[in-house]
Amino acid sequence: MGKQSLQAGIAAVDVHSGKIVAVGGSRTNEARTLNRAITGKQQIGSTAKPIFDYGPGMEYEGWSTYTIFDDSPYSYSSGQPIRDSDRKYMGKITLRTALAQSRNIPALKAFQKVSNDKKYKFVTSLGITPETTDGSTYMHEAHSIGAFNGSNPLEMAAAYAAFSGNIEMLSILDEKGCSFEGVVKMAAHCFQNQIYHVESQHQKMIYIIMLHHLKNQKQLMSLMNLRNLN
Repeated sequence: MGKQSLQAGIAAVDVHSGKIVAVGGSRTNEARTLNRAITGKQQIGSTAKPIFDYGPGMEYEGWSTYTIFDDSPYSYSSGQPIRDSDRKYMGKITLRTALAQSRNIPALKAFQKVSNDKKYKFVTSLGITPETTDGSTYMHEAHSIGAFNGSNPLEMAAAYAAFSGNIEMLSILDEKGCSFEGVVKMAAHCFQNQIYHVESQHQKMIYIIMLHHLKNQKQLMSLMNLRNLN
C-alpha cells in the first residue's frame, strides 16, 4: 500500500465545553476531498470496549476496576470461538487489566453480563448508533469488539469526551459559528439538546481505565478513520 493510498480523518472535541476544536477530513487540503471525519462509517475495533462492554457494567451493575473476568477459552453464543491475536489466555484478571490489555474474551463476557436495554441506553446516550433492526434495541455480540456498522471520528471523539469527568455537553457549534455545514449537521446529530453530567464514581472509573487503555494500546482509531483507497 503506497503513501497515497492511506487516508485519514480526525476530530478533536474540548472535553470541558464539548465544543468542536478541530476537524480534518483527509491528509490533504485539496478541494472536493471527502471529509472522512464526519462522513461514512467504519468499524471501531477495540475502542468499542469502554463504550459497549465495561462502561455499562460500571454504570448499571456496580462494577469496579477490580471486578474479575476469566480470560479463558470461550465462544460467542452462536458457538463460534473468540480469540485474541496472540492466541493466549491470561486466566482470571481484573477489569482494569482486561481493558488495558484489550482482551477480547473478557470484553465479550462483560457485554453478555449487562442487559441489552441498559447497554443500548448507555451507548446511544453517548451519541453512538448501534447496528440494530428498526424498532429493536438488540445488539449482536460482535459489538463487544467493535465489529458493527461503525462510527466516525467526530462521533467517537464526542463519546470519549463524555468519560473525562465534570462535563456538560450542550447543543454544540464551533466557536466561530461553524461555517463548515457538514460539521454543523453532524454536531447537531451527535449532541442535539443533550446534557451529560459526568460526575459519578462509576464514570470516573471508566475515565481512568480508558486513559490506561489508550496509553497501553495506543487506540488512536477513536479519533482517526483510516481507509485503503485501493
